[in-house]
Amino acid sequence: MKIIIPFLLIIIFQTNILGQQIYAIDFMDKISSSPKDKLEHFKLLSMDFVEKLDKSDVSEVDKVFVELLKVQTTIQNNYNTHIYQLENYDEIETIIYSDKNLHTKAAKEFEKYVRENGFVIQSPEGMIFIEKDPAFLTQTFNEYLSENMRMFLRQYSSEINEPFGEDGGIKISFELFGKRTLFWEQFESKNPDFTLPDYAKNKYDFYLYHLISGMDNTPSFDWETKRLSNDYRESYETIINEFPNSKTSRILTEFLDILKQNDFLNTIEVQGFIKKYNPYND
Repeated sequence: MKIIIPFLLIIIFQTNILGQQIYAIDFMDKISSSPKDKLEHFKLLSMDFVEKLDKSDVSEVDKVFVELLKVQTTIQNNYNTHIYQLENYDEIETIIYSDKNLHTKAAKEFEKYVRENGFVIQSPEGMIFIEKDPAFLTQTFNEYLSENMRMFLRQYSSEINEPFGEDGGIKISFELFGKRTLFWEQFESKNPDFTLPDYAKNKYDFYLYHLISGMDNTPSFDWETKRLSNDYRESYETIINEFPNSKTSRILTEFLDILKQNDFLNTIEVQGFIKKYNPYND
């Protein structure tokens, strides 16, 4: 009897633990039915992920994490659509001032509320909006994810921390521009069965297109001469020399060949080449 009772207690204890766990398929249902209009809804789901989700199958954990990212994006978008309608928005907006002494009590409380729930405040063009907090994502989820998903999260986070563009222009350096283009090319190639099947391709297409076309306020062709900008040309040559076997290198080599035939001018032929890689084409 002395042997049986502890054994039974162990069984009961283990059953209670398993009873508290939520399996991935059930967690997906929980995510789907969860409200998505307040920032704290994402925090609550995140805590359930940490405390209750069965994490024995890392591939299933990855899928749940992806769904949580989608929910976070939905909450972020929903909140940003009405942030300017908040009753005390004028006070909250003082958070953009570099002098912290000018931050109102309402602004400080709002910033705390946002950060505690997995988001941060950004104001690149003088208007505040809510963005995902990369530090929260990493600290909360990273240890439970597969190595490929961790790699994705590192890149995803770095692109939030250092946005590509602002006010119609490219904000990052050409060196980083090239690295991001090549990262997504390689990630897509090496992870054909990734949990987010189209994400890497879409990111690669985005960066490649802007690498050859530029943006409205940082075009690839000089405003006055109509010729390819030196910054872009040098970035192409760097990629071709350092990553000669990459898909990006092959495309840029073809682009440079066409440009040479057109004296590096933005001709109809050159525009036709750029259009081929426009991901916004219907």
